[in-house]
Amino acid sequence: MTIQAQILDLMMELKQRRNEAAIVLITHDLAVVAEMCQRVIVMYGGKIQEVALVEELFANPMHPYTQGLMASIPRPSKERKGQDRLKAIPGNVPSIMNLPSGCKFCTRCERKIDRCETEEPPLREVAPNHVVRCHLVESAFGGAQ
Repeated sequence: MTIQAQILDLMMELKQRRNEAAIVLITHDLAVVAEMCQRVIVMYGGKIQEVALVEELFANPMHPYTQGLMASIPRPSKERKGQDRLKAIPGNVPSIMNLPSGCKFCTRCERKIDRCETEEPPLREVAPNHVVRCHLVESAFGGAQ
């Protein structure tokens, strides 16, 4: 952890020295995302599922996969009292060689609808700088664009 913190500090220092520089981090570590990033792209099955500013994503995750990731973050709180296990995303990750034809997350989504299995949803803007690829979100925001 100490080495990781030193590397992240060095990356931020280098970025601050160059006004127009950007850093792209590819990680599963949501603590690093929260600390280092301004904008987040959540991917599943090789496809973008959600894009938002980091504060917006953590406050209002809209894709079921993003919500599952957020629910799996350890948080000591009164709400978790008596719970020994973190909430896990159900099912198994499908082979990248044999992904579903519709939504790439549909085999693991507890809220899927029939069309999720056959139609890949488009990326849809649901708020300024916040896009989501999900039929459920699409329906909630007035249908297809």
